[in-house]
Amino acid sequence: MKYKLLLIGNNKELISDFFTQMNDTFECISSSGNYEDLTRHLNCFSPDMVVYCPRDERRNDVASVSNFRDDLSLKNIPYAVIAGIGDYADVERMAAGKSKCVIKMPVSNPVIKNRLTGFLTEPSHQSSSTGGTLTGDSTLDMLAQIDAEMAGLGLGGSAPLPETEVLLLEPEYDKKRVLVVDDSTIVHRTINAFLDNQYEVATAINGKVALRFLKSKMVSLILLDYEMPDINGPELLVKIREYPELANIPVIFLTCINDQDKIQKAIKLKPQGYLLKPVEKDALIKKISELIG
Repeated sequence: MKYKLLLIGNNKELISDFFTQMNDTFECISSSGNYEDLTRHLNCFSPDMVVYCPRDERRNDVASVSNFRDDLSLKNIPYAVIAGIGDYADVERMAAGKSKCVIKMPVSNPVIKNRLTGFLTEPSHQSSSTGGTLTGDSTLDMLAQIDAEMAGLGLGGSAPLPETEVLLLEPEYDKKRVLVVDDSTIVHRTINAFLDNQYEVATAINGKVALRFLKSKMVSLILLDYEMPDINGPELLVKIREYPELANIPVIFLTCINDQDKIQKAIKLKPQGYLLKPVEKDALIKKISELIG
């Protein structure tokens, strides 16, 4: 099955790549930025997603696309922006921040393809080829509730809410970000206290929350608990490395396990570090500093 994409924007090179290098996955058609032209293509082609590829866009075209996005919302058709940070900022400034899915350039075509197909195959973003209704996802609702509860406890959230789902947009932050993936909130508090002066600390209480966070935020390093319900640490590491843009993030396992077989299995996955619980502050900071400074 090929996903149908309506491509718009002034980045002709990227749009050409969709037709020539990603045509095994996407059936594409392009349109000008004229509002009447956009609506005509929308009605005739019935895309699964509209992808905006801006580059030095004219103000009138941005205004037309912004109005067109309102039509997409009514038809529940997903919308994506693939842009460098400058073009994206200009587009969002004039379009009131309505985008549903963002991919920051420069990234390779395989990454773009994986991100768009991953977004479209998530239950909460699937639509019919005729622009059908998006299906809800109780799992995302549950994770949003967990995020809210964690924020209320002062533990920090794990990801943006589903209604503003973002695939990948590197955020601006002063400190390097460390993601702590552990089902113990005590561990979250302890590591946050250890690292708060030097790093920005984000937390996730399980593998699903961690993956959801990583789809929207860039991190410099991951501290990963070995034993967790649902998805354990090694399983999560394998999933993370399936994404090319996440594969090189350093990972340090945290565990109190003294089972040699399990330790050997973890080592075979080639994490960048392995620390035993309870973690000592100096040892933790030293290891992180070695990996990311």
